Amino acid sequence: VSSPGESSGSLEHGKVYLGLRFLGLVIVCLTLMFADHQKDHLSLVRQALSVVIYPVRALVDLPFKTWNWASSNLETRSAMLAENQRLNSALLNASVRLQQLATLEAENIRLRAILDSSARVRERVLIAEILSVDLNPYRQRFIINRGTNSGVYVGQALLDADGVVGQIVRADPFSAEVVLISDADHSVPVSVIRNGLRTFAVGTGDS
Repeated sequence: VSSPGESSGSLEHGKVYLGLRFLGLVIVCLTLMFADHQKDHLSLVRQALSVVIYPVRALVDLPFKTWNWASSNLETRSAMLAENQRLNSALLNASVRLQQLATLEAENIRLRAILDSSARVRERVLIAEILSVDLNPYRQRFIINRGTNSGVYVGQALLDADGVVGQIVRADPFSAEVVLISDADHSVPVSVIRNGLRTFAVGTGDS
């Protein structure tokens, strides 16, 4: 059994030994730092350590780089999807407007042709639209949206851009029935301008 004096002596001896080791390490570190600063003797050691440490550093940075890459790709994909949706909407709107413009242009051309033909007629001209068409293959008739309230009367001629196309056979207050000159049961008096001959144009039933 050791005495208290021996234990305290061993403890003091251990403290002195640790102090000397620490002092020695400090001296070695200072010496190495001074030598490296003066003549760069430890560059090879640093390079070797950097090669050894690089995989560890790359492994530590891998989760952060992966997260940044995934976040960037998700943001880019979201932005591309939003841009694609915006462009599709713009394209759809442009297509609808283009169709509307084409329809308006065709309607404008048709109305100009009608107005041009009406300008050659000295009487009052009334523009009408077709409401329905008779589906009977042996009858070529249709209903227009003008009637006696608009001044339509039975026997009135119907014109288009090329001339006479039909005649009113029934007039109601808000609509009228028209028979085409090509109807087999219809005939209309005509006059040949070249020689003044008056005759009748009879429909053949061909559409």
